[in-house]
Amino acid sequence: MIMVVPQKYGFNEDGLMTILDPADVSEFSYLNMYMHHDGYPEWQGVQLANWRLVNTSMDTARIAAKLAHDHYYDSSYLYPSLDSCDHQYTYIVWVGEENNKITCFDRYKSKHVFTMTPNQIKTKYETDMDYTDFASGKTRYKTTFNHTRKSVVVDQYKEGEMDRLKYHAKRIIDMLTNED
Repeated sequence: MIMVVPQKYGFNEDGLMTILDPADVSEFSYLNMYMHHDGYPEWQGVQLANWRLVNTSMDTARIAAKLAHDHYYDSSYLYPSLDSCDHQYTYIVWVGEENNKITCFDRYKSKHVFTMTPNQIKTKYETDMDYTDFASGKTRYKTTFNHTRKSVVVDQYKEGEMDRLKYHAKRIIDMLTNED
């Protein structure tokens, strides 16, 4: 679940976080967006960090609308509240004066995972997964992701390469099954 919340509800005047659980600020969330693949920090945490580095507005309504637009895909849903569906990770995108932090809670373990800036998230969690290139204007809609390392992603072959591979694979199968 991804929430978008004004920073004034989660941080004190010194910039220290004052909440212990997303439920503490759920009534102030402008967005409750469930994403079927919303899980672990190495994927969704980095996706949000990459997105927030490009979308730096301090207008909470604008950020909520843009996040819903840019992260929409066929397995994402908007819910009226945090507790409307079962999910493991809750992310809070904080919006306010100079606050560009994202918080992650693991609901199954009742554990705060992190509250970090986008760059801190990327430094700690980014791997060589095929993340959305939000900086180039891409969105998640109609994008096929392979949650595997880029070096083994099959669908990145140039046009025609896959046909050539299929041809050779068929020849190998024919040779192996030929009873001559």
